[in-house]
Amino acid sequence: MEVQILLKNHKKIQVLRWLKPGLGRLKLNLDGSSLGNPGPSSEGGVLRDSAGNFIFGFSKFFSSCSNNEVELRAVMYGITICKHLGHDDIDIECDSDVVLSWIRARTCNLWYLWDFWDQLIDLLEGFDFSIHHLYREGNKVADALARHGASGRDNVFSSSS
Repeated sequence: MEVQILLKNHKKIQVLRWLKPGLGRLKLNLDGSSLGNPGPSSEGGVLRDSAGNFIFGFSKFFSSCSNNEVELRAVMYGITICKHLGHDDIDIECDSDVVLSWIRARTCNLWYLWDFWDQLIDLLEGFDFSIHHLYREGNKVADALARHGASGRDNVFSSSS
């Protein structure tokens, strides 16, 4: 009798964690959620300081968006709140490779998003930011806020409230 030995592929384990921004900078984590693509959509985000302290968070509902639209609008809304509060040294993290690539290349290739894209480019003018990809597992707070927005309510939470 011959016994066959099957070798399993071992998956590389990667530890993911949220890292604090550098001294004097703030970190804005963002996420969008679209059910149905397009379908009911929501976005969420959180801003924290270099010690990891909460500054503000938000959730916002949209009746129907594509996944790319809601991710782009999450970036716009997060930056709008930052600018309104006078914060302009921001490290942005999101889990959308598509939106990240658009911002880095300074071009959006989806014609139906060009109006939002033009608004975002205007918002970024004079804004000191960096933008990085973060896997969903490391973006839990923004993900939870985006899901909270699916309740149909818009919320902005701040450390002063």
